[in-house]
Amino acid sequence: MPQIIYQESLTFSDVLIKPQYSTIKSRKDVDLSVSLSKGINIKTGIFPSNMKSIVNYKVAEEMYKVGGLCLLHRFMSFEEQINILDSLKLQFADFADYIGVSVGVQNEDYKNVNKFYDFGVRIFCVDIAHIDSVNGVEMVKFISETCPDAFLIAGNVATGGGAFRLWASGADAVKVGIGSGSICTTRITTGCGVGQLSALLDVYQVRLENPIFKDRFLISDGGCSKIGDIGKALAVADLVMLGNMFSGSSTIGCEIIQIDNKKYMSYVGSSTHRKEYIEGVEALVELKPSIPKILNTMHQGLASTCSYVGAHNLTELKQN
Repeated sequence: MPQIIYQESLTFSDVLIKPQYSTIKSRKDVDLSVSLSKGINIKTGIFPSNMKSIVNYKVAEEMYKVGGLCLLHRFMSFEEQINILDSLKLQFADFADYIGVSVGVQNEDYKNVNKFYDFGVRIFCVDIAHIDSVNGVEMVKFISETCPDAFLIAGNVATGGGAFRLWASGADAVKVGIGSGSICTTRITTGCGVGQLSALLDVYQVRLENPIFKDRFLISDGGCSKIGDIGKALAVADLVMLGNMFSGSSTIGCEIIQIDNKKYMSYVGSSTHRKEYIEGVEALVELKPSIPKILNTMHQGLASTCSYVGAHNLTELKQN
């Protein structure tokens, strides 16, 4: 009989960040920018999840304007992604430093990688529900070898071992989180997952113990339901990806549904194109302000988190 190992895992709601002496006089003194590798420098560590009910042309445009990262989702056709990229390219010469694409692991995805790269894309995300798998690793190796100057994100994982395999295969960043999203049903339908904070800590520890990965990155994907959770995520991760907290934004421009004088938008969670097997549900969320306004509120909260622990930037937030 194999040994069964029980291990407690934590979510963001299980913990608080302990305040300490701070020399910060104003939240305006806190730098929330992030420097990644391969020339990617962004003004915010917060960006929207690459989900079909979150990301579109307008969201990508607004994220570029605020100097943030945005990944087009893989549930639109290759042609749709190219059309959005083409429009962005006409407006912003350096679009490739902020906007990336998402691909799966099918034969068609291998062909599309080369087409995207030839178009000028330099940020790729291999985006499948469980990337710590032979298909996931093979795609990561393919992109890292075919497009060596591209910033490569691989997700999703929930263990340090999975992150190790992906980093070793050429990923620049791993997206951490399985079943932690508010409308993801992976944990219900499969019984699989790890508490989001524990998953991040496990991955962080692997990077700490392996100096060869010191220039690799962690992205927290899912599990944040309150603004304070963003600070908890970025106390471990380098970037945080949010779905529910951006859903319903007026920037998205989806159909508005009015119920009892309240306005709502549809928010859909999905890990596959196949309608007969979707690890996610559809929900209605109240209409929220524009992307810049949502980010501004988040930035205020995150800057306050940093001030409570005496951190002048996100690097010091992790150190402190």
